Amino acid sequence: MTPLRLSANVEVGGYVPSKEEVMLMLRLAFACLLVGSIWSARAVGTEPLGRPQTTPFFAFCIETHDAKHRTLKEQAELLRDLGYDGVGHLWLDKVRERLVTLDQAGLRLFWSHTTVSLQPDKPPFDPRLKDVLPLLKGRNVLLSLNVVGPPSTDHSADLRAVAIIRK
Repeated sequence: MTPLRLSANVEVGGYVPSKEEVMLMLRLAFACLLVGSIWSARAVGTEPLGRPQTTPFFAFCIETHDAKHRTLKEQAELLRDLGYDGVGHLWLDKVRERLVTLDQAGLRLFWSHTTVSLQPDKPPFDPRLKDVLPLLKGRNVLLSLNVVGPPSTDHSADLRAVAIIRK
C-alpha cells in the first residue's frame, strides 16, 4: 500500500511557512474539528423528549483574526449581539480578562488551547498554565493540547508525554 502524500505551496502575505508550521496549522484545524464533533456528540440525546435539542455555537481564534482589533469586551458584546453562546480562546494570553468580559456579556468560554513540549531542553508547559487552570475550574472548559516534540512516528517520547499530560 502506497502512503498518502500531501503537497501544497502555502504563501501568506509573501511569507512561506515551514513544513513544521504547516503541520501545526493542520493539527490545530483537526483539533478544532474534533472539538466541534465532541461538543455535537455530547449535545445529542441529552435533552428530555419534547424539548428541542441545541448544540452550543461559539466562535474561536477571534483574538488573533479580528481585522478591527476590537477589545475583548467589544468582542464579547459583538458575539452576544450576533447570537453566539460563547467563545474559544486561543493560547493563554489574557484569559482572566476574557472570562470577565464573557461573564459580563452572559457568554461562556467553551475552549482554550496551550502547548505541551516533549523537548527535554524546554519546560513542558507554559508557566502561565498553573495560574489559568484555577480560573477555568468549574466552567466546563475544554483545554486542548498541542504536543510538540519528536515526529509522531518516533515513539521514544510516548512515556514522557503521558507523564507530562497526567500532571
